[in-house]
Formats: sequence, C-alpha cells, structure tokens
Amino acid sequence: SAESEAWQKGVIYAEGQNLARYLMEAPANYITPIKFAEHIEQKLRSFSNVKVHIRPESWIATQQMGAFLSVAKGSAEPPIFLEIHYLGGANTNDPPLVFVGKG
Repeated sequence: SAESEAWQKGVIYAEGQNLARYLMEAPANYITPIKFAEHIEQKLRSFSNVKVHIRPESWIATQQMGAFLSVAKGSAEPPIFLEIHYLGGANTNDPPLVFVGKG
C-alpha cells in the first residue's frame, strides 16, 4: 500500500540521518579514518549496486594528492581515501554525481 511504502521510505531516511549523527558526534579518537571507512563499507556491503574502495596512503601518494597528504600529516592516524561508486542510475550515459568531503 502507499502508506506502507511511505512508512518504509521514512524509516530509510531516519536510519541515514541517525548514521550521519553518529558519525558527526562520535569523538575523533573513536572514529578514526580507517574506522570510518570500515563502518561505511559495512553499511553499504549489502547493496549490489554500490562499490566501496578504501584507498590507503600509498594509493593517495600514487595519485599525487599532495594537499590531502599534507593535511593528514596533522594526525597520528594514517590517511584513508574512501571512494564510493553507485551503479544504479537510470541512465548510464548521465554524468556521474560526485560528492567530495573532508572531515
């Protein structure tokens, strides 16, 4: 029914919002870059149309991401570059939608 679908949609939005709050409010010494990446990978694992790549410091250096590495030197934790690919768009010819964030 339409009500059931609307309810389920609301549950999905609420779960996403709660995940965002958890990641935002957790202390930085608890949600380290690798823990963050692993948590996201675990959450998205069940989706066949989503691929997650956890890129280590060596990959970041190979990509010549100097500014990213420079900022990461301010932390005792090694940097991680999290790359998420969504493969479920209606039209495969559409340009990708890209989000870039730095925590």
